[in-house]
Amino acid sequence: MINKIYSYKKLLLLCAGIFLLATTGCTDKFDEWNTNPHQATEEMMNRDDLAVGAFFVQMQRNVFVLENLASDGTGIGADTYQVIDNLAGASFAGYTGATNIWFSNSNFMTYNMTVDWRDRAFGHMYLYVMSPWNEIIKKTTEQERPQVAALADIVKVLAMSRITDMYGPIPYTKFGSGDFAVPYDSQEAVYDAFFKELDNAVSVLYDMYQKDASAKVLEKYDYIYKGNTESWIRFANTLKLRLAMRIVYANPGKAQQMAEAAVSHPVGVMTKAADAARLQRTDDFSYRHPLFVIGAGEFDDARMG
Repeated sequence: MINKIYSYKKLLLLCAGIFLLATTGCTDKFDEWNTNPHQATEEMMNRDDLAVGAFFVQMQRNVFVLENLASDGTGIGADTYQVIDNLAGASFAGYTGATNIWFSNSNFMTYNMTVDWRDRAFGHMYLYVMSPWNEIIKKTTEQERPQVAALADIVKVLAMSRITDMYGPIPYTKFGSGDFAVPYDSQEAVYDAFFKELDNAVSVLYDMYQKDASAKVLEKYDYIYKGNTESWIRFANTLKLRLAMRIVYANPGKAQQMAEAAVSHPVGVMTKAADAARLQRTDDFSYRHPLFVIGAGEFDDARMG
């Protein structure tokens, strides 16, 4: 009986030893086994600026939704542009007219809105502008790169100024806080935040510009100004002037203050065609303008007013 107990203990110790060796072996190779050898590492992403650059490209191309072209020539996005811009704005302003009746005349043109169309702009901008902006802010805060955050802030303000003008109060100043329910801000509070963000962005970029006028920010991923600091400052000042004019009847004093600050800045505002903010096509950034697709293109839904 004693010999059996002794043998049993030896067996337990042997099993425990084998388990410890196996566990140690697994732990030693845990990182290796759980790393995809075909995937770029975080260090690679940061070195090529792809970690923030990809998000910035996404923000740029979704302020005004473009049709993204696939390798086979097909595209997506024109339908979203049509709902957000063409049918919800251009048609009411008389710039274009609609040639379709959609949902048996239950659509914007008959003031009988569908829920999907009504909510499309709101959902799209939070998913494709605010979310990538939040990722950029997290990464640039860690990397201490305020100039990159400044560019993201300018594009965000441009996009979200359109959304608050469509919907009024929106979740804005607390976005990205991690709260389960993000509170809505009044439109006045949103505009106040716009001006503060633009002031900060201009300050950061102007400081960089004064130190080195040739310095670039996200040049590889900026399809508007190729990272040109002076152009982004000029654009931000012009956006500030536009927003000031939007509140001229709601708050004349602040409108005047913001407008004068924009035009009196040393770099100034946009004054010539070369200053225009245009998305530039490249070999790795191709698209079709959605107006072509919804007009004379595949949709055949719109005509000039």
